This record gives sequence, C-alpha cells and structure tokens, in this order.
Amino acid sequence: MKKKDRFVELSRYQFYLLLQTIFIGMVLLYQLIWFIAGDTIMGDCIVYGRKNELINSGTIAYRFFVKDKLFEDYDTRNEATIINDKIEIVYLCFLPSFSRINSFKNNWLGFIIAYSIFCAFTTLLFFIPNDTMPAGTYFYFTKKKPWVNMIEK
Repeated sequence: MKKKDRFVELSRYQFYLLLQTIFIGMVLLYQLIWFIAGDTIMGDCIVYGRKNELINSGTIAYRFFVKDKLFEDYDTRNEATIINDKIEIVYLCFLPSFSRINSFKNNWLGFIIAYSIFCAFTTLLFFIPNDTMPAGTYFYFTKKKPWVNMIEK
C-alpha cells in the first residue's frame, strides 16, 4: 500500500549506494573547492614541535605572506622533514587564513581513513543478516517528518 506523500522508494542496496555516493561526493566537493580556489606558496617553518613546549612533536608551525599580510598556522608534520626551512602551503585565495601543508597526507589521508571507517560500518549494518535490517527492507523518503522510513516488505 503506497501513500501519496512518498516520493522515493529505495531498496537497502540502493540506499547503501546512495550513502556511499553522498559521502564520496562531499569529500570530492571539498577537494574541488581547494583545487579551484586554492593557491600554493612556499611558507617558512617556524617551529618543529620540540622547540616550543606548547606544541607536541608531531606538530609544525608555519607562516606565509599573502599580499604583504602575514598568516601563521599549525598543522601535523606528516611528510615535512625537520631539515627544511621552507614548506609548500596551499591557502584559499578568498580566505588566506584557511591553509594547509600541500602533501598527500594532509590533503587525502584523513578522508581515506574516515571513508574506510564509514564504509566498514555501513557495510556491516546493511549486509550482515540481522534483525535491524532484514532482507526485503525498503526505504521511503517522504516530504514530512520523519523524512526517511524503513519498511520490510
């Protein structure tokens, strides 16, 4: 029996793929903003963790100039070597105070770890036989609260 306020019906496999697509899409949108609106510059490394007791050994402090204005920030050291005084920094052109060290670990590793955890959790929830989401489960999206309903057919 269908109600009039239901406008989308998804099986649990389709809903699983929708969740995965939304997560990956949000990460790629975030990275696209950095790719389009980001600019790189060489910044000065001012603290390598142990020189300042307020910062742990895995932290690096750096500063850079954009249009003769000084910006300072802290980040995880990751791939930065202790010998270098210069580090490549990526900052947003419209908001230079948002910056990060330009390395694979700083740009992607956190998202890869988060997606691995998200993927493992949702896969266990959707595909291991249990009473929470039995076979034949469908999800209905409605225009009123609750927006998502789970029904077993």
